[in-house]
Amino acid sequence: MEVNKILKLSATMLQMKDVEEVFRYNETIEEFQNDDLELLVSCVNLVCSAIATDYIPLTRTKVVDNNKGVVSFAEITDRQIYKVLKVLDNYGQKMPFKITSEGIECGKGNVEIIFSCFPKDYSYNDVIDDFYADLTERVVAMGVVSEYLYIRGNSDDASIWESRFKTAMRNIVRPRKEVVLHKRRWW
Repeated sequence: MEVNKILKLSATMLQMKDVEEVFRYNETIEEFQNDDLELLVSCVNLVCSAIATDYIPLTRTKVVDNNKGVVSFAEITDRQIYKVLKVLDNYGQKMPFKITSEGIECGKGNVEIIFSCFPKDYSYNDVIDDFYADLTERVVAMGVVSEYLYIRGNSDDASIWESRFKTAMRNIVRPRKEVVLHKRRWW
């Protein structure tokens, strides 16, 4: 997914003619200064964070040699961690851990840390590659429109777009059952 496509769809959904003109006639969007466009980019980042925390967690695994008994967050990832799911020892067994201000306090030795993190902050020409393929630009754009309208104070329209976004996200992450037709007997 491309951030530019999400911004263009969002501008179309919001009927923002001036922002649509930016995408139609300018090659580089960074040079164009527009408060609405900058707010839309901020909304893209808000929506991506909401997707990562509420619908499609960005779960990562990192193996670290823990000599001190505390693994700092900087050793694990450069992204912000919002939940540590489990810590495993060399043999794949769960081990007790405690989150402190310095990092994750656990037993010494090689440890495997499984955690969920926030996505990185995106700008105009970035590609969002953190989420799997069922998530489309249109669905993210609906969330962006909802966030934009809430920020601008139009809560009635924002709640409509939020409902559309949440319904689309539930459809993306819902478990799908395999359809099985039982064999019939004819006599």
